[in-house]
Amino acid sequence: MEELLRIVGVIPPEYFFNKYPHHLSGGMRQRVVLARSIIPKPQFILADEPVSMVDASLRLSILDLMMKLNRELGVAFLYITHDLATARYIARRGRIAVMYLGRIVETGVLADVFERPLHPYLQALLAAAPIPDPKVAKKRKALPLKSLEVAGADAIPIGCAFHPRCPYAKEICAQEVPQLEDRENGHLVACHRAEVIPPWHLM
Repeated sequence: MEELLRIVGVIPPEYFFNKYPHHLSGGMRQRVVLARSIIPKPQFILADEPVSMVDASLRLSILDLMMKLNRELGVAFLYITHDLATARYIARRGRIAVMYLGRIVETGVLADVFERPLHPYLQALLAAAPIPDPKVAKKRKALPLKSLEVAGADAIPIGCAFHPRCPYAKEICAQEVPQLEDRENGHLVACHRAEVIPPWHLM
């Protein structure tokens, strides 16, 4: 137990042995959770929103810890999140899969996907993300979506699930579910209109 707590940065471990969860901060509780998760020496950990309940100032430390476990113990992580910034941080040397209403719409090496987003949903997400540089922010245009309404899981549209909101949608989009197709070097997109959608850098 002492060794596990040291690995995840809960130090000095003996100070925490008799503590209850409510005695620990959110960040410290997440570290204890990670310590518990590596007891059986896993090769793979599914991490669903692991930093969503952690104070913003502590999120990077938890993500750094996960990357340390990946590097030093060889643990692979499937990181699930709605936060593009933390996804970019933890998976900068990995792959990303972008989902809309339960379907993967784009996937590939994270750097390639974020640099050249091909699906209009990902383009809209990136356009809406806050930008710290005001000069860059002024040049960035929001994608003019047809609707801001998101269908419920019990009423997913026929065809491409994004077509009711997509400014590029045509009749085929409302009829057929697009399949993932490799556009270049493992960068896959599920979009009938991918070839005619303006490149990200021109938006």
